[in-house]
Amino acid sequence: MTPNLYYLQLENETDLQDYWDFVNRVAFLMRLKYRAWNGIRLRYATSKQLTATFDNQLRYYLGKPVSDFVRHMNWTRAQYEAKVLLFTGKEVLHPGVALHNRGVADQSNVKVVTPDYHVELIFDRDDQIVSLWDALEEQQIEMADGSLRFVQDPAAYSLTELQQIANTESANYAGQGGEIHEALDVKPAARTAGLESDLRNYAKNQF
Repeated sequence: MTPNLYYLQLENETDLQDYWDFVNRVAFLMRLKYRAWNGIRLRYATSKQLTATFDNQLRYYLGKPVSDFVRHMNWTRAQYEAKVLLFTGKEVLHPGVALHNRGVADQSNVKVVTPDYHVELIFDRDDQIVSLWDALEEQQIEMADGSLRFVQDPAAYSLTELQQIANTESANYAGQGGEIHEALDVKPAARTAGLESDLRNYAKNQF
């Protein structure tokens, strides 16, 4: 686990519930920033395109505290899903997961998303979380001031690590589907958008 220098660390299940709410509020503010409007009818939903690199890559940081906590608790996918149901009163969502199964022969990775659609985790067939942070933390350098740097040279990463980077989770600013989700969460992560790191774009190209 990376030093507690740049993200919120969750200590217990109450923290987890609070953090889900925190991500929900961040997502709301991001929708305001890009003037997303759900409208009375879903087909009228509109949004400006997300254009800031920071806003796009923040989605990866927002997912990290949850994946770290689930690992710390040694929860299986079923156990995590049961906690979501217990705390929210709603079942998790299992949306399409093709973009998180790059290079996976049996396409067995599963996307698990909170009912508000803002926090997602990717589990493999062995109930292990798939995340770019696994790979990055193997290549992290702590600087004299306590900040972290991650090696950006793709040659430093194994093919397995590149696969984790390509198939990673990320928070969602919008709800499920529709134009707002495309504008804030899907299109900004495309290789052609210019908002992803060169390392992740390289990783995607390998599979």
